[in-house]
Amino acid sequence: MSQHFVGPKAVATFIARGFVVAILGFAGTQPTIRACTTPVYRYAMYNWASSPFVVCYLHRGEPDAKDEPVHKMLREASKNESATANVVLEPIDLDQWKPEKLPPPVREALKAHSEGPLPIHVVLSPWGVELSASRLDEAAVAAMVSSPMRTRLGELLDQGNAAVLLLIPGKDEVENTRVKEAIRETIAQAASGQIPVASIDPGVPPMPGAATDEAAEDALAAASRLELATATLARTDPAEKWLLESLMKIEPDLHEYRDEPMVFAVYGRGRSMEPYIGKGVTVENLCQLVAFLAGACSCMVKEQNPGVDLLFQWDWESTADRMAADDPTLTPTGFGYQEMPAEPSGAAVDAAGNTESAETMKSSEPAVSEAASKPSEEGVVAPASVTTAEQTAPAAVSAAERTSATPVAVADTGSGATPLFRRQMWTLGAGALVAAVAVLAAGFVVLRRRTQE
Repeated sequence: MSQHFVGPKAVATFIARGFVVAILGFAGTQPTIRACTTPVYRYAMYNWASSPFVVCYLHRGEPDAKDEPVHKMLREASKNESATANVVLEPIDLDQWKPEKLPPPVREALKAHSEGPLPIHVVLSPWGVELSASRLDEAAVAAMVSSPMRTRLGELLDQGNAAVLLLIPGKDEVENTRVKEAIRETIAQAASGQIPVASIDPGVPPMPGAATDEAAEDALAAASRLELATATLARTDPAEKWLLESLMKIEPDLHEYRDEPMVFAVYGRGRSMEPYIGKGVTVENLCQLVAFLAGACSCMVKEQNPGVDLLFQWDWESTADRMAADDPTLTPTGFGYQEMPAEPSGAAVDAAGNTESAETMKSSEPAVSEAASKPSEEGVVAPASVTTAEQTAPAAVSAAERTSATPVAVADTGSGATPLFRRQMWTLGAGALVAAVAVLAAGFVVLRRRTQE
C-alpha cells in the first residue's frame, strides 16, 4: 500500500486557508454597509415580483364541473402575457390533504371551512389573511382580479410617479379636507426637490465612457426629480370591494378606524405601505414616508421591506421598462449602478412609523409571504413562510400608534445600519465561520486518512 506523507507545512497551509474564510465571513458582519444608488421605489419596480393571492378550491372527490369556467378565468388571468394577475388557483381535495403540512395561518383558514358546505373558494392574501370564503362565480372573479381604481393606480405608476398617495376618506369632511391639503403639500415638496432622492454619489467617478461633466450634472439633476400622485377611494364603491377589503386587512386592527381618513402609499408593482390614519396624516409624516421610498436601498429582499402586495392585473414589465428608460443612472451618460456607504439618514420613517435607514422595515404582525409561492408536499401553492419576530423591524408600531400627529424619531444605531440589517450580517458571518470550521474538520479527516494509507 502506498503511503502519502503530509507534512506540517501542508497542514499549516490548510488551516490558514480555513481561517481566512472564517475571517472574511466575520468581516462581513461589521457595520460597514454598502447601499446601491437606486431609490427604493425604482428598485421595487425593477426587481420585486408581486406575491400571489391564493384561491383555494376546497372539495371532496372530483371537482364540480360547474366551477370550471371560474377556474379557467383564474388560470388565464395568472398566465396572461400582456397583463398578468398575481393570483393562483389551488384545488384541494379534502379527502387527501394533510393540513399539518401547511403554514399555520393557511391551515387554520382552510380547516375553518373544511366541515361546511362544499365546494367553496377560500381566498388568502400573500400575508396569510383570509379575504373571502364563498363559491365564486365569473363576475366575482372579474371584480377580484381587476377594478377601475387599480387600473388608475397602474396608470399613475406607469407615468413614472414614485408612489400614489391613496386616500380613503373618513366621515368628518373637515378632517378629510385637512388630509387632502397635507397630501397636496407633500406632493409639492417632492416636486420642488425638498425631499432628497437617492441617485448618484457625486464623490464617485463616472463610468468609463460617460458623458461630459455638464451632461453628468444634467443626469444627476434628472435622477433627483421626484413625482408623486394621489387618488381617492370611496369606502362605499361596490366596484372596489376587493381592493378595500385587501387594504383594510393589511393590519388586524384597521377596522377599528373605519371612520377615520387613511392614506396608503402604493409603489413598485402594486405594493402598499401600511397607512397613516386620522391625526397621523401630517405633512411631516408623509414626507418621511416618501423619503424612505426615495432613499437609497440597501436591502434587496422584498419581504424584508414594509408593506404588502395588492392584487393587480397589470403589465408591470412594460411599466418597469418605461421607468428604466427615464432613469439616467442606468445609462452610459450617467454614473451607472454604484454602491456607496449607507449613512444614517436621520429622516426616513415608514408609514408604520418604523425607523429606517437601510430599507429593512417590516410590519410587526406575523405575516405569511414570499416573492413567489412554494408548493407544499400536497401540491398546494400557499403563501409560504411565516415572518417571525426576529425578522421584524425594531421599531414596528400598530395602526393605533400611527394615528398620532407626532412623527416617530429615527433611532441612531451608530453605524448607519438598522439592527435588523446588522443581525442579517452577523448571521452571514456566523454561517461563514461555521462553514470554515466544517472545512477544517473535513480537511483533518482527509489528512488523517491519507497518513494512514
